[in-house]
Amino acid sequence: QYKIDDKYDVYIGRDSKSNDYLSIKFANQNDYWFHARGLPGSHVVLRVENTKEGIPKDIIKKAASLAAFYSKAKTASAAPVSYTFAKFVHKKKGMEPGKVLLQKENTLLVKPEIPKNCVLVNE
Repeated sequence: QYKIDDKYDVYIGRDSKSNDYLSIKFANQNDYWFHARGLPGSHVVLRVENTKEGIPKDIIKKAASLAAFYSKAKTASAAPVSYTFAKFVHKKKGMEPGKVLLQKENTLLVKPEIPKNCVLVNE
């Protein structure tokens, strides 16, 4: 778990099972969900505490950078990261652990890193 700018909570899966838990059970429908596009990596959830308050674009970018950092793209200079609301992340019966389907997605190209003002709160 990371905290961005002392305000936003970001949760990162460690393996297929925790990715499933994070994406399907833990995430609220209006939380943001991130994953490095087309590469193995952690599922990342940015918690949205107040749905009426928009999340600033730079915070979304920082969460996407974390998703890239916790993926096979870690050493790349830039990596595409898919993101959407958790309500658009689904799992069909029989799918392998860690695999999900996205209904709608956006993609950001970011540098895989732990951005400034991101503090590791809990491992």
